Amino acid sequence: MKKSVQISIFILFFSAATQLVYLPTPVQAGWALEYGIPSIDKLRAIRGYSPESVFAMGDYGTMLFYNGIGWSALETVTDKTIYGIGFYCPCEIFASADKGRVLHFSGTAWTHEVLSDNRLRAIWAASGKDVFAAGEHGTMLHFDGISWKEMSVPTDKTLQAVWGFHGGDVYAAGGPSGTGGVGTGVMIHYDSTSWSIITDGAYPRFKAVWGSPSEKLYVVGDGGIILLYNPKDDSFSEFYSNNAEGLRDIWGTSDSNIFAVGDYGTILRYDGSQWSTMNAGTSENLFGVWVYSEDLAFAAGDSGTIVRYDSASPGDDNGTEICPFVLALNNRDDLRLLRRLRDQRLVTVKGLDIVKLFYEHAAEIAHIVQRHPDIRRALAACVLNNRQLIQDLLDDGRAGITQQKADEIVMLLERLQQEGSTQLQSALTFALNGIQTGRLLEQTGVFIK
Repeated sequence: MKKSVQISIFILFFSAATQLVYLPTPVQAGWALEYGIPSIDKLRAIRGYSPESVFAMGDYGTMLFYNGIGWSALETVTDKTIYGIGFYCPCEIFASADKGRVLHFSGTAWTHEVLSDNRLRAIWAASGKDVFAAGEHGTMLHFDGISWKEMSVPTDKTLQAVWGFHGGDVYAAGGPSGTGGVGTGVMIHYDSTSWSIITDGAYPRFKAVWGSPSEKLYVVGDGGIILLYNPKDDSFSEFYSNNAEGLRDIWGTSDSNIFAVGDYGTILRYDGSQWSTMNAGTSENLFGVWVYSEDLAFAAGDSGTIVRYDSASPGDDNGTEICPFVLALNNRDDLRLLRRLRDQRLVTVKGLDIVKLFYEHAAEIAHIVQRHPDIRRALAACVLNNRQLIQDLLDDGRAGITQQKADEIVMLLERLQQEGSTQLQSALTFALNGIQTGRLLEQTGVFIK
């Protein structure tokens, strides 16, 4: 029993430690595919509040949540397509959907109500008591904290986006439903009293709008158009981006840190002087983007695709690597094998409190591996000697191991415990207790031959 328990810990260690640095598979320019996404449905919107609180939503009422460690599916309250997310704070979240649905999270549960016969394409919340939802046929609805009311707008075109600097300074943009075309974009403005036209027919159909802290508005749409609107002098200027693919969303943190996403995996970034094309690591259409900082952003799209931008190197502030396997292994094929183990097995393991413990202590384990060459060599040898075990787990869900190899793994774990802090030792003891009680042992499928 003890050997099997120790093997179980090591398999979880394989999975969780690689989670820290290799949760995304690295690609050029910092964008990486997120794995373990619990949906293959089209994701049409992504918004967040912090790196530990991100929502992605889309077709068939799909609702996904990222907690800083991994993605999970939320119980949905609708089967209609969700098009927009209005994120005011973690306890005040709104979403707009097909058939006039608006979803609301008030800190405890999601609810929804039907407000219109028209599809609601976008939603923006100035607060929990000041929310705008926009959609087809010029639909514009406003929530004052008590009830929703329809607003009169000077267009019957589909409003694809809505965004505001505050509740009395709101912009909406769009164009005809369908394929759009040349000269069909419309943008309107609300000044706390009424809506008025800013432009109509001069540009291609608009898909998204975002405003910077300097109170400038960035608009994207069909044909890769990117416009800058300055409300102070009511002027438009068009950017050159060397991109002709349709752009579907835009978000940023400042006038020098803006991302736009669109068709066929298109991702553009603006640094304050020019737009540059980035490698998204996918060719799927991307419908939404949310930017937390210059170093962190998420985008979502077709087939449950989520990509993450992380410009920070995979290490701590001093450049020290924080993944023990990266430190120990020279063979990239072995790292890929471990990522497969994580992606296929970690998502089925119950007891994410155990996984979180490994996640939290992986940096310390990496530090131990770096300081002790014998542990680094032992870790590399364990991976090398157990490739077949890992492959069997991937193929069959079960794997046998010899007593000799089991002893090697036990010795490695005991060596780690010797060098670890009291907190790490306690975490490993907690994990061991969890497995001994049967919560995780059956999930690993490892047995002594």
